[in-house]
Amino acid sequence: MIETWENMSPKDGYVVLMDEKVTNDDIERLDYLYQPIMGVIASGLFSLLKGEANQNPQLSNRKMHNELLSLLNIDLAAFYEARSSLEALGLLKSFEKDDVMGKVMVYQLRRPLEAADFFTDDLLSVLLWESIGDTRYKEITARFALPTLKLDGFKEISKSFLDVFQVSQVHLSNKPDIISESKKSFLTNKKAPQKLIESDAIDSFDFKFFIELLKKSFVSLDEINNQRDLIVSEHLLYGIDEIEMAQFIGDAADLSTNEVDYNAFKQKIAHKYNQQVKLKKQDDSMNDDGQNNGQKSVETLKKVGFSEEDSQLILASDAYSPFDFLKSLKESKGGYVTDSESYLLQQLVQRQIFTNSVINILIHYILIDRDLATLNKSFVDTMANDWSQQKVKTPEDAINQVRHFNTKKTETKVANQRQRKIIKKETLPDWAKDDYQAPEADTEIDRAALRRQLDEFNKTAPKGG
Repeated sequence: MIETWENMSPKDGYVVLMDEKVTNDDIERLDYLYQPIMGVIASGLFSLLKGEANQNPQLSNRKMHNELLSLLNIDLAAFYEARSSLEALGLLKSFEKDDVMGKVMVYQLRRPLEAADFFTDDLLSVLLWESIGDTRYKEITARFALPTLKLDGFKEISKSFLDVFQVSQVHLSNKPDIISESKKSFLTNKKAPQKLIESDAIDSFDFKFFIELLKKSFVSLDEINNQRDLIVSEHLLYGIDEIEMAQFIGDAADLSTNEVDYNAFKQKIAHKYNQQVKLKKQDDSMNDDGQNNGQKSVETLKKVGFSEEDSQLILASDAYSPFDFLKSLKESKGGYVTDSESYLLQQLVQRQIFTNSVINILIHYILIDRDLATLNKSFVDTMANDWSQQKVKTPEDAINQVRHFNTKKTETKVANQRQRKIIKKETLPDWAKDDYQAPEADTEIDRAALRRQLDEFNKTAPKGG
């Protein structure tokens, strides 16, 4: 079942912990770098959770969500949206469990990125710039830029560690148990970010071959390796092969310095794919009987329970890159891909949470099933978090999630309508019922009483001229 705010209750418990201590400098970066992107409610939620983080969290010592809702003065829908924003920006990890005390959430706060890491992250820096504009972006950049001074002609005379301190070689060779144990605890808490994307999807881009192609150019291969994530993300997003990617790199390189302008690199790719759709249907890999190289066809999908329509959608999700799929759907509705949608899609691909085919099903659900005009960041983040928590890895998983959710939604709607009818029937007063007849005796008594009241009023009323 897809988790949404409707599956939450204010009485659900929660416990807060931190994988690293959040400092005042972290809060400053949160206010200036993250808040313009995620909004004040999400920022306030982070601050509240930070204040409730416990060094020794206990599930039995949980609090209820209604306390958070009351302090923030929001409802569950707004809370869920704020929480999803924190999760999507890497500031929060959420875990849930049912125990004897009911449902409980564990919220693990994470530190905001250092300023240098934030501004060198293409997705975060673009999102911030879109939110605040050129002038404010320059001001914030200057605020976090470290002061520099050219040291030409200076000679460094700094002392090294061993110049000043002496450490026992015996203790270094045979470290005390307390040091080894504490080291283990810190190393255990230092976890790599979770990636649910299949490794073969990343391996679809032959980076070694790509490097070989660039050896004939004059660009820095070390810098190319440093930009590996960006290049692979562009490949996954647009379906660009190694040869074409090398051409984009060459076009964005400055011939005088041999340095690649990666902003220009991204802009050239986006411009080309906004102007011309390359529909990458796998017609050549399909046999006459309708099977592709993965032995997946309409017939095989129907045999495992998918409808004709869903089977066609699954095959289409495998055949298109996310950008091509989005552009094709938007044009079929008479629309176009906006800049914000391109950035949003790039962000989703670069997170490496889903395969391209799963992203395509997500796009189809929002634009076709929900009949929305554009991809909304908040809604995409919410759905992506839901599917990530549900371990959606294939387009078949995604279709099942969508259909199950729609079925559950219909059942809930019918149940609510039935409940409303019962309440209405039970609470109707006698006079509102179809077979109601006013008792004549009571009516005559009421009329007589009314006449007596009028007579008394006329007797006591002041005589005016």
